[in-house]
Amino acid sequence: MPAKQEPSSNPGTNNKRKCSPSPTPEPKRPKLESTDGVTKSAEKKMHRPSKPFSRIDLDKITYEDETLMRNDYEAVGFAPDHYAARAHKDLIVTKGKGFTKEKNKKKRGSYKGGIIDFTTRSYKFQD
Repeated sequence: MPAKQEPSSNPGTNNKRKCSPSPTPEPKRPKLESTDGVTKSAEKKMHRPSKPFSRIDLDKITYEDETLMRNDYEAVGFAPDHYAARAHKDLIVTKGKGFTKEKNKKKRGSYKGGIIDFTTRSYKFQD
């Protein structure tokens, strides 16, 4: 069994690491106290009501017209016997793969939904 070699301070030896004293750790900083006597770490732990992340501030949104506030089908105001109203009534209850199947059935020529009118329901924005 070979004898252990003592580390030497000669630069030409096979020492892989130089022996250096470990650095002394920095002293811990005292806890900062705010003006009301509560520490900053305790202040972070206090319960705050959470809100979901949003890039848009909902309080700053303004609408040009009240009709733009709702973006659902009922807000459009089709007649109850309209083609789109009947299709909406049939398709609102289906979800997922069944929706695609039902939608494709409605697109075939055999669907007798109701009257089709060609009125536009677009909104002209003010510049």
